[in-house]
Amino acid sequence: MKVRGLFFLIFIFSFLINNLSAQSSPQFSEEEACFPLWVFEDSLYVGMSDPFVSYDKAKQQAVERALFFYAIKNKGVSILEISELYEKTKGEVNDVRNDKMLQTILFSVGLKNVVYEIEKQWQSENGEVFVCLKVGSGSRVIGSCDFAAVLKRDIYEDAIISKSKKDLHLKFYAKCSAFESTESFWEKNDEQVNCIWQDTLVNYSKDYLFYGKNCRGGKELNSFALKYSFWASLFESFSESLFTYTMKNLKVASMQTVYGNRIEELISMNAVDVLKCDWRKRGVKDSKLLLNWIISEM
Repeated sequence: MKVRGLFFLIFIFSFLINNLSAQSSPQFSEEEACFPLWVFEDSLYVGMSDPFVSYDKAKQQAVERALFFYAIKNKGVSILEISELYEKTKGEVNDVRNDKMLQTILFSVGLKNVVYEIEKQWQSENGEVFVCLKVGSGSRVIGSCDFAAVLKRDIYEDAIISKSKKDLHLKFYAKCSAFESTESFWEKNDEQVNCIWQDTLVNYSKDYLFYGKNCRGGKELNSFALKYSFWASLFESFSESLFTYTMKNLKVASMQTVYGNRIEELISMNAVDVLKCDWRKRGVKDSKLLLNWIISEM
Protein backbone atom coordinates (compact mmCIF):
# COMPACT_ATOMS: atom_id res chain seq x y z
CA MET A 1 0.00 0.00 0.00
CA LYS A 2 2.81 2.38 0.84
CA VAL A 3 4.43 1.73 -2.56
CA ARG A 4 1.14 2.23 -4.38
CA GLY A 5 0.56 5.49 -2.49
CA LEU A 6 4.04 6.70 -3.39
CA PHE A 7 3.47 6.03 -7.08
CA PHE A 8 0.16 7.87 -6.87
CA LEU A 9 1.86 10.95 -5.34
CA ILE A 10 4.57 10.88 -8.02
CA PHE A 11 1.88 10.71 -10.73
CA ILE A 12 -0.03 13.67 -9.28
CA PHE A 13 3.19 15.72 -8.90
CA SER A 14 4.24 14.99 -12.49
CA PHE A 15 0.77 15.91 -13.76
CA LEU A 16 0.83 19.27 -11.97
CA ILE A 17 4.36 20.10 -13.16
CA ASN A 18 3.50 19.29 -16.77
CA ASN A 19 0.38 21.44 -16.66
CA LEU A 20 2.21 24.39 -15.10
CA SER A 21 4.96 24.11 -17.72
CA ALA A 22 2.39 24.00 -20.52
CA GLN A 23 0.73 27.15 -19.21
CA SER A 24 3.95 29.17 -18.95
CA SER A 25 5.62 27.95 -22.16
CA PRO A 26 5.04 29.38 -25.68
CA GLN A 27 2.54 27.50 -27.80
CA PHE A 28 5.09 26.30 -30.33
CA SER A 29 8.24 24.20 -30.31
CA GLU A 30 11.70 25.53 -31.09
CA GLU A 31 11.77 23.39 -34.25
CA GLU A 32 8.66 25.21 -35.51
CA ALA A 33 10.04 28.67 -34.78
CA CYS A 34 11.89 30.82 -37.30
CA PHE A 35 14.25 31.96 -34.53
CA PRO A 36 15.57 30.35 -31.36
CA LEU A 37 13.32 31.12 -28.42
CA TRP A 38 15.99 33.09 -26.55
CA VAL A 39 15.87 35.83 -29.23
CA PHE A 40 12.56 36.91 -27.71
CA GLU A 41 13.58 36.91 -24.04
CA ASP A 42 13.41 40.40 -22.51
CA SER A 43 16.20 39.84 -20.01
CA LEU A 44 18.91 38.97 -22.57
CA TYR A 45 21.23 41.15 -24.68
CA VAL A 46 20.68 39.88 -28.19
CA GLY A 47 22.40 41.07 -31.35
CA MET A 48 22.02 40.10 -34.99
CA SER A 49 24.00 40.52 -38.19
CA ASP A 50 23.13 41.41 -41.75
CA PRO A 51 22.65 38.57 -44.24
CA PHE A 52 25.24 37.76 -46.92
CA VAL A 53 28.17 38.12 -44.52
CA SER A 54 30.65 35.31 -43.77
CA TYR A 55 29.93 33.52 -40.50
CA ASP A 56 32.95 34.87 -38.56
CA LYS A 57 32.32 38.45 -39.67
CA ALA A 58 28.59 38.11 -39.07
CA LYS A 59 29.24 36.85 -35.54
CA GLN A 60 31.39 39.89 -34.73
CA GLN A 61 28.77 42.20 -36.19
CA ALA A 62 26.07 40.54 -34.06
CA VAL A 63 28.23 40.98 -30.92
CA GLU A 64 28.74 44.65 -31.75
CA ARG A 65 24.99 45.21 -32.06
CA ALA A 66 24.23 43.30 -28.87
CA LEU A 67 26.63 45.67 -27.09
CA PHE A 68 24.75 48.58 -28.67
CA PHE A 69 21.49 47.37 -27.12
CA TYR A 70 23.28 46.93 -23.79
CA ALA A 71 24.60 50.50 -24.02
CA ILE A 72 21.28 52.20 -24.80
CA LYS A 73 19.60 50.32 -21.95
CA ASN A 74 22.23 50.81 -19.25
CA LYS A 75 24.29 53.86 -20.24
CA GLY A 76 21.67 55.97 -21.96
CA VAL A 77 21.82 57.50 -25.42
CA SER A 78 22.49 61.22 -25.98
CA ILE A 79 19.82 62.64 -28.29
CA LEU A 80 19.63 65.81 -30.37
CA GLU A 81 16.32 66.25 -32.19
CA ILE A 82 15.58 68.97 -34.74
CA SER A 83 12.10 69.16 -36.26
CA GLU A 84 10.43 71.57 -38.66
CA LEU A 85 6.71 71.59 -39.40
CA TYR A 86 5.54 73.60 -42.39
CA GLU A 87 1.78 74.21 -42.57
CA LYS A 88 0.04 75.86 -45.51
CA THR A 89 -3.69 76.59 -45.26
CA LYS A 90 -5.92 78.02 -47.99
CA GLY A 91 -9.56 79.06 -47.73
CA GLU A 92 -11.70 81.14 -45.43
CA VAL A 93 -12.56 78.19 -43.20
CA ASN A 94 -9.21 76.45 -43.49
CA ASP A 95 -10.73 73.80 -45.74
CA VAL A 96 -7.52 73.03 -47.67
CA ARG A 97 -4.32 72.25 -45.81
CA ASN A 98 -0.88 70.91 -46.66
CA ASP A 99 1.56 69.78 -43.98
CA LYS A 100 5.20 68.85 -44.25
CA MET A 101 7.34 67.73 -41.32
CA LEU A 102 11.09 67.20 -41.43
CA GLN A 103 12.61 65.42 -38.44
CA THR A 104 16.30 64.78 -37.81
CA ILE A 105 17.69 62.92 -34.81
CA LEU A 106 21.37 62.54 -33.98
CA PHE A 107 22.38 60.20 -31.19
CA SER A 108 25.54 58.74 -29.68
CA VAL A 109 26.44 56.29 -26.92
CA GLY A 110 29.71 54.68 -25.83
CA LEU A 111 31.14 51.89 -23.70
CA LYS A 112 34.54 51.49 -22.01
CA ASN A 113 36.31 48.29 -20.89
CA VAL A 114 33.40 45.94 -21.46
CA VAL A 115 33.71 42.35 -20.25
CA TYR A 116 31.33 39.88 -21.86
CA GLU A 117 30.76 36.28 -22.87
CA ILE A 118 28.80 34.78 -25.75
CA GLU A 119 26.30 32.44 -24.13
CA LYS A 120 24.34 31.41 -27.22
CA GLN A 121 24.58 31.77 -30.98
CA TRP A 122 22.48 30.74 -33.95
CA GLN A 123 22.36 31.28 -37.72
CA SER A 124 19.16 31.71 -39.72
CA GLU A 125 18.41 30.36 -43.18
CA ASN A 126 19.07 33.87 -44.50
CA GLY A 127 22.65 33.89 -43.20
CA GLU A 128 21.94 36.21 -40.27
CA VAL A 129 23.83 35.32 -37.09
CA PHE A 130 22.16 35.90 -33.72
CA VAL A 131 24.11 35.99 -30.45
CA CYS A 132 23.13 36.24 -26.80
CA LEU A 133 25.62 38.04 -24.52
CA LYS A 134 26.27 38.02 -20.82
CA VAL A 135 27.76 41.43 -20.03
CA GLY A 136 29.79 42.21 -16.90
CA SER A 137 31.65 38.91 -16.62
CA GLY A 138 33.44 36.53 -18.94
CA SER A 139 36.70 36.06 -20.79
CA ARG A 140 36.21 38.57 -23.64
CA VAL A 141 37.13 42.24 -23.24
CA ILE A 142 36.52 45.25 -25.48
CA GLY A 143 38.43 48.40 -24.60
CA SER A 144 35.91 50.77 -26.17
CA CYS A 145 32.78 50.82 -28.30
CA ASP A 146 31.23 53.94 -29.78
CA PHE A 147 27.92 54.14 -31.62
CA ALA A 148 26.26 57.04 -33.44
CA ALA A 149 23.38 57.54 -35.85
CA VAL A 150 21.68 60.09 -38.07
CA LEU A 151 17.95 59.46 -38.46
CA LYS A 152 15.79 61.43 -40.88
CA ARG A 153 12.04 61.24 -41.38
CA ASP A 154 10.03 63.33 -43.86
CA ILE A 155 6.22 63.31 -43.71
CA TYR A 156 4.11 65.07 -46.31
CA GLU A 157 0.31 65.33 -46.36
CA ASP A 158 -1.62 66.89 -49.22
CA ALA A 159 -5.28 67.50 -48.41
CA ILE A 160 -6.09 68.49 -52.01
CA ILE A 161 -5.42 65.02 -53.40
CA SER A 162 -5.85 63.21 -50.05
CA LYS A 163 -2.36 61.79 -50.22
CA SER A 164 0.32 61.28 -47.57
CA LYS A 165 3.91 60.13 -47.90
CA LYS A 166 6.62 59.19 -45.42
CA ASP A 167 10.32 58.78 -46.21
CA LEU A 168 12.91 57.32 -43.85
CA HIS A 169 16.68 57.56 -44.18
CA LEU A 170 18.67 55.89 -41.41
CA LYS A 171 22.45 55.82 -40.88
CA PHE A 172 24.22 53.91 -38.12
CA TYR A 173 27.94 54.08 -37.27
CA ALA A 174 29.87 51.77 -34.94
CA LYS A 175 33.48 51.51 -33.79
CA CYS A 176 34.70 48.72 -31.49
CA SER A 177 38.36 48.34 -30.64
CA ALA A 178 38.36 44.53 -30.40
CA PHE A 179 37.43 43.77 -34.00
CA GLU A 180 39.61 43.66 -37.10
CA SER A 181 37.92 46.65 -38.68
CA THR A 182 37.73 49.68 -36.42
CA GLU A 183 34.67 51.22 -38.05
CA SER A 184 31.45 50.01 -39.65
CA PHE A 185 28.68 51.81 -41.48
CA TRP A 186 25.06 50.83 -42.09
CA GLU A 187 22.44 52.72 -44.10
CA LYS A 188 18.78 52.11 -44.92
CA ASN A 189 16.41 53.99 -47.20
CA ASP A 190 13.12 53.05 -48.86
CA GLU A 191 14.80 51.06 -51.62
CA GLN A 192 17.69 49.09 -50.13
CA VAL A 193 20.18 48.57 -47.32
CA ASN A 194 23.92 49.23 -47.60
CA CYS A 195 26.45 48.05 -45.06
CA ILE A 196 30.23 48.27 -44.95
CA TRP A 197 31.66 45.79 -42.46
CA GLN A 198 35.38 44.96 -42.33
CA ASP A 199 35.91 46.27 -45.87
CA THR A 200 33.04 44.10 -47.16
CA LEU A 201 30.10 45.81 -48.88
CA VAL A 202 26.72 44.21 -48.22
CA ASN A 203 23.58 45.48 -49.94
CA TYR A 204 20.18 43.92 -50.38
CA SER A 205 16.67 44.98 -51.37
CA LYS A 206 13.44 44.87 -49.40
CA ASP A 207 12.21 41.83 -51.33
CA TYR A 208 14.99 39.57 -50.07
CA LEU A 209 13.70 38.22 -46.78
CA PHE A 210 10.52 36.41 -45.91
CA TYR A 211 9.68 35.06 -42.47
CA GLY A 212 6.65 32.91 -42.99
CA LYS A 213 6.32 31.34 -39.55
CA ASN A 214 4.83 32.86 -36.41
CA CYS A 215 6.95 33.19 -33.29
CA ARG A 216 5.04 34.63 -30.35
CA GLY A 217 3.55 38.08 -30.49
CA GLY A 218 0.21 39.64 -29.60
CA LYS A 219 -2.25 42.25 -30.79
CA GLU A 220 -1.00 44.82 -28.29
CA LEU A 221 2.46 45.00 -29.89
CA ASN A 222 3.62 47.40 -32.61
CA SER A 223 4.44 45.71 -35.91
CA PHE A 224 7.18 46.38 -38.48
CA ALA A 225 7.41 44.53 -41.77
CA LEU A 226 10.47 42.26 -42.11
CA LYS A 227 11.35 43.52 -45.59
CA TYR A 228 15.12 43.64 -45.41
CA SER A 229 16.44 41.81 -42.35
CA PHE A 230 15.69 41.34 -38.67
CA TRP A 231 18.22 44.06 -37.73
CA ALA A 232 16.85 46.50 -40.34
CA SER A 233 13.30 46.17 -39.04
CA LEU A 234 14.46 46.35 -35.43
CA PHE A 235 16.53 49.50 -36.00
CA GLU A 236 13.67 51.09 -37.95
CA SER A 237 11.32 50.37 -35.05
CA PHE A 238 13.82 51.99 -32.67
CA SER A 239 14.05 55.05 -34.92
CA GLU A 240 10.26 55.39 -35.15
CA SER A 241 10.01 55.18 -31.37
CA LEU A 242 12.51 58.02 -31.01
CA PHE A 243 10.64 60.11 -33.59
CA THR A 244 7.34 59.73 -31.73
CA TYR A 245 8.77 60.18 -28.22
CA THR A 246 8.12 63.64 -26.75
CA MET A 247 11.06 64.97 -24.76
CA LYS A 248 10.37 67.21 -21.77
CA ASN A 249 12.81 70.01 -22.59
CA LEU A 250 11.44 70.62 -26.10
CA LYS A 251 11.93 74.19 -27.33
CA VAL A 252 9.42 75.53 -29.85
CA ALA A 253 9.52 78.61 -32.09
CA SER A 254 7.05 79.61 -34.82
CA MET A 255 6.67 82.13 -37.62
CA GLN A 256 3.46 82.86 -39.53
CA THR A 257 2.87 84.66 -42.83
CA VAL A 258 -0.51 85.63 -44.30
CA TYR A 259 -1.13 86.12 -48.05
CA GLY A 260 -4.81 86.98 -48.55
CA ASN A 261 -6.73 83.78 -47.80
CA ARG A 262 -3.53 81.74 -47.57
CA ILE A 263 -1.67 81.20 -44.31
CA GLU A 264 1.82 79.72 -44.09
CA GLU A 265 3.35 78.78 -40.75
CA LEU A 266 6.76 77.37 -39.89
CA ILE A 267 7.14 75.67 -36.51
CA SER A 268 10.66 74.78 -35.39
CA MET A 269 11.34 72.38 -32.50
CA ASN A 270 14.57 71.14 -30.96
CA ALA A 271 15.52 69.18 -27.87
CA VAL A 272 18.58 67.63 -26.23
CA ASP A 273 18.27 64.76 -23.78
CA VAL A 274 19.70 61.44 -22.55
CA LEU A 275 17.29 58.53 -22.91
CA LYS A 276 17.26 54.97 -21.66
CA CYS A 277 15.86 52.54 -24.24
CA ASP A 278 14.93 48.86 -24.25
CA TRP A 279 12.83 46.62 -26.52
CA ARG A 280 10.26 44.30 -24.95
CA LYS A 281 7.75 41.55 -25.75
CA ARG A 282 9.26 40.50 -29.02
CA GLY A 283 7.77 38.23 -31.62
CA VAL A 284 7.19 37.58 -35.31
CA LYS A 285 3.80 37.14 -36.93
CA ASP A 286 2.78 37.21 -40.60
CA SER A 287 6.28 38.31 -41.62
CA LYS A 288 6.18 41.26 -39.23
CA LEU A 289 8.40 42.02 -36.26
CA LEU A 290 6.28 42.64 -33.16
CA LEU A 291 7.65 44.56 -30.20
CA ASN A 292 7.32 47.57 -27.92
CA TRP A 293 10.09 50.01 -27.05
CA ILE A 294 10.35 51.28 -23.47
CA ILE A 295 11.90 54.79 -23.48
CA SER A 296 12.51 56.95 -20.42
CA GLU A 297 14.73 59.85 -19.43
CA MET A 298 17.89 59.15 -17.42
